[in-house]
Amino acid sequence: MKNVCLIGNSHLAAIKLAADAMKDDLAAQGYHFDTFAAHRKELLETTIVDNVIHPDSATVAEKFEWTSGGQKTINLDNYQEIYVVFGSNPFDMLNYAQEGALLPLSPELIEHIFNGWMQSPGAEFLVRLAERSDLPIGFLGHPFRSENAPEARALTAYMDSHPAAAIRAETVRRHVERLAQENLPANVELLFPPCECLNQDRLFTLDEFCRGSARLTRRSKLHDDTDFGHMNQQYGEVVLKTIVSGDQRRERRN
Repeated sequence: MKNVCLIGNSHLAAIKLAADAMKDDLAAQGYHFDTFAAHRKELLETTIVDNVIHPDSATVAEKFEWTSGGQKTINLDNYQEIYVVFGSNPFDMLNYAQEGALLPLSPELIEHIFNGWMQSPGAEFLVRLAERSDLPIGFLGHPFRSENAPEARALTAYMDSHPAAAIRAETVRRHVERLAQENLPANVELLFPPCECLNQDRLFTLDEFCRGSARLTRRSKLHDDTDFGHMNQQYGEVVLKTIVSGDQRRERRN
């Protein structure tokens, strides 16, 4: 059985719901997923000692306990892989757009924006974790926003009327891949969201994966229709299937 640790903030709720619903099916494929979540930037309120993540506050310890089903600390020795769902994904093109437009970006500007992400709370937690554990870590980050978000609609309209912008987006992705390899610890893999969940331009999440998204609460409550950033259980199911199939592909190559 491969034990996988999922660590994140409220965006992990979608994957937690999926992991709970798919528990038996995942076990039949040789996988067990544990989820540990807190809100906003609370993952920074932790200390890693002897391969164990300890909450620095009773609040975070309580949230770890109820999101994991009883564990207040995270013993990384119990796992073979870690996935982090905390912080913006550097592949998110909204990080590079200006006023609804994706203008030509120099390599220097792309690197400047990436370096800004390296100073973000999500990247800070990711690097700290990777420096204290030699386990392979996949960084999922926050999902791309729904295609129906106002800023998504604006950028999509720009992309539709400026065919060259698609080439600019692909150029950004290539630079981000290079910068991640150069700047992140060797055991970290920066992951692109599942393409099955994205629109044609691979810039935003299809809205069907956003509607009915659950809040990170003890009792399941849904976000209202004005939330375009959190995803639903269906999205979480695709993420878990992608993790499992990705592992299987890597094993076949080896």
